[in-house]
Amino acid sequence: CHMWVPCNDNGEAEDSSKVKAERTMRAFLNLHVNRRTFANKWLDEGDPQLAARERAFPGIRVICVDNIFECIVGFVGSCWNTVKRTCQMMTSLKREFPENEIGAPDGVKLHRFPSIEQMQLLTASRLRQLGWGYRSESVVKLVRFVSDHGGMSYLEKLRDESTPTARATLKALPGVGDKV
Repeated sequence: CHMWVPCNDNGEAEDSSKVKAERTMRAFLNLHVNRRTFANKWLDEGDPQLAARERAFPGIRVICVDNIFECIVGFVGSCWNTVKRTCQMMTSLKREFPENEIGAPDGVKLHRFPSIEQMQLLTASRLRQLGWGYRSESVVKLVRFVSDHGGMSYLEKLRDESTPTARATLKALPGVGDKV
């Protein structure tokens, strides 16, 4: 996650930027949610995966990912990969669309994740050139499936579904399934 705050000539963050940055981070970390309430729900009502993580890592939080499509593509890319390799793949994908550049703090160009429409322009062959290997076909099928089912609105609706329904829907997406 990259975030920078506009500063004045003295290198101090502008007040409105500080407020916006804090609001963004609080939303991302779900700080408005009583973590203990969720932890008790996981432990009492039986989400075995989250309950196991709560016992192993007390204080764990579920973050709020802004772009669910980016999250899903990253999940597909992470299969049998290290975090470093997955980040490289995601970065190569973002850089494929220079029009998505959002800035270059410290000389490092940052890019928004491509839209579903932009991703439709990529072939499996091009994804392999970008380092996606055998996952390339799955990504192409995923993009086509999501596009055919309503795009981002299809994915955003999952936020309102029950955990079992959302999980089943996500696992049915090309390239997702159960994680090994």
